[in-house]
Amino acid sequence: MPVRVEHDRVGSTQAEAVRLVRFGAREGTLVVAREQSDGRGRLDRHWASPRGGLYLSMVVALPRTSPGLLPLAVGAELRDALHRDWDADLRVKWPNDLVVDEKEGRLRKVAGILIDRVRTDTVPNLAVVGVGINVRRAAAALPPDLRPGIAFLEEFGGSAPELDRVESTAVRAVAAAARRVARPGGAGAVTSECRRYLYGVGYPVTVDGVPVGILRTLEDDGAATVEHDGILSTIYAGDLGVGAPA
Repeated sequence: MPVRVEHDRVGSTQAEAVRLVRFGAREGTLVVAREQSDGRGRLDRHWASPRGGLYLSMVVALPRTSPGLLPLAVGAELRDALHRDWDADLRVKWPNDLVVDEKEGRLRKVAGILIDRVRTDTVPNLAVVGVGINVRRAAAALPPDLRPGIAFLEEFGGSAPELDRVESTAVRAVAAAARRVARPGGAGAVTSECRRYLYGVGYPVTVDGVPVGILRTLEDDGAATVEHDGILSTIYAGDLGVGAPA
């Protein structure tokens, strides 16, 4: 039976879930918090985690084929689920964010995804999938410099969604994503869907602050394809910044 651990406040659900795996936690283990004091995003960036958001980390079996597609797969499944349940028209920002593109050069983030691979002596292929969703407006609790770039799920549904319902939606999306990547043909289906919702196609982009060209598409393995002076190249990792349309 999967274990669900709930905290009112914790340093990081991701760190706690990784710790539990190293002490024998199995696939399906879930760590949830109403607030994080030391939430973590990609590249060890701090994730502001005030009350009103959903913060969870779930242990899944790491797909043996195309494991690097897991963040995009979670993003695609979560995007579809949030659109279905709350009519949230979101885009996938490579490699791990869900954003609102307001067509005015303003981009706001609704959710972020973080994957940690965890190897133990007994189970060498587990991953902890962290999901943070800005659910209810909590602008006053956010640092002033972050407020313009944050969107909340309640903006789409007309009222504040219940956190328990959002949690159920996110858990189903994470589990479905892991199964999807593992299925024959799953990798192609994931990248095909992400291409439809990929934010920034045709825009100039930077990687870790360095201009690299115009974003064109995704490769089948989930890498981002950019074009510079007529030459295509692939980006496998890094912090992607998106500029104004070219």
